Amino acid sequence: MNTPVLQSAIDVRQASPDVLRWVENQLAIGGYLAADQNNGLIGHSTLEALAEFKADAHLEFPFGLGASTIDALSRLEAPHPISEQNPQLNLKSDPNAGTKTGRQITLPSVGTKFLNEWILPNSFLSFAEFTHGGTRLPATEAQVRNMLQIAEYFGWIRRKFSGAIAVTSAFRPAAVNRAVGGAPNSWHLRAGALDIYPLNGNMAALTEVIKASEAGGIGIATSFRHIDLGNRRFWRYGR
Repeated sequence: MNTPVLQSAIDVRQASPDVLRWVENQLAIGGYLAADQNNGLIGHSTLEALAEFKADAHLEFPFGLGASTIDALSRLEAPHPISEQNPQLNLKSDPNAGTKTGRQITLPSVGTKFLNEWILPNSFLSFAEFTHGGTRLPATEAQVRNMLQIAEYFGWIRRKFSGAIAVTSAFRPAAVNRAVGGAPNSWHLRAGALDIYPLNGNMAALTEVIKASEAGGIGIATSFRHIDLGNRRFWRYGR
């Protein structure tokens, strides 16, 4: 079924059978609704699944169905496995970030840089954060271009959020990506993805800023958000 077009926002309980079937199908794709509950009948399971999805995506009105909800549902992907996330997250910012200090590294296109330097001016993302302390260096010009682009997106998000944002995972060489269980086609492999979380704990506000940014992929987990350079799409991480 094609993505439905609504003339105005409605309560999902008022949706036509075709629209409801589409909504349930998308919720099943995203792992919010069991396959045997995808039956075109509005019931507790469907309402609960829609409310859970909207809470994850920080969309208002748990049972409301409008343009923004239809768009978010249309971009749902199957749940992704969580990889390389430390449950003991660091809640302190690095006082050396943004300074020309730390070990020097050399990368294609950009040359020699200090680990604590910002990747781009006002990006608030250091080479140390992106390269896992200098142990994972982008090796190609394409990877460096992706690094610069995702740093630009991150900088915009950081300025709009107006609070410190930490990075739990950025560039992953192939061997590292396999070892941590990353997706085989992950943008982390191409140096075009970041997993991030707000130091002030305001995940809802960070999610709203991310959705307003040019980031493509948006992954939702309890303790972090994923952004990448791909097309706009949404998923949650397996629970």
